[in-house]
Amino acid sequence: QYVTAAEAVGEAIRAGAADYVMKGEFDARVLERSIRYALGRAQTLEALRLSQERYALAVQGANDAIWDWDLLSEQIYLSPRWKAMFGISTDEEEVVEPARWFDNVHPDDAQGFQGALRAHLNGDSPHFEHEFRLRDDKGLYRWVTARGLAVRDSATGIATRLAGSITDT
Repeated sequence: QYVTAAEAVGEAIRAGAADYVMKGEFDARVLERSIRYALGRAQTLEALRLSQERYALAVQGANDAIWDWDLLSEQIYLSPRWKAMFGISTDEEEVVEPARWFDNVHPDDAQGFQGALRAHLNGDSPHFEHEFRLRDDKGLYRWVTARGLAVRDSATGIATRLAGSITDT
């Protein structure tokens, strides 16, 4: 089956190609562009790898648990450190419904916790930060400090995501 050059280029790009050289159109300028593009991509990937490594090291060094709440899908990512802090099985899903977290807030702290959370989500506070008690898998409460920051839709200002950390205080 015959494939046109445009179809071949489109297929290559969908498969992950970032550049191409057409047969019969190869010259020094095209080669230089392709090499420059490949080197730039390699440098970008290395910068990303270093950034991810720095982040992972900082998180491990802080010994904090990380959480990331997608407000649109109502799912919260809980890091492996979160599971270790609260005795959650490593087999349990990393992404859970908010109730998995909120139902474990001490009843005496729930109103303050929800108020601080609501204030930040409504835009009344620049950051979310609150100290409260959180129940572990053995039913024991431990004092923690949660900190987070909302990501907002640029057009509406409505919070779509909230991510942060939990420190065992």
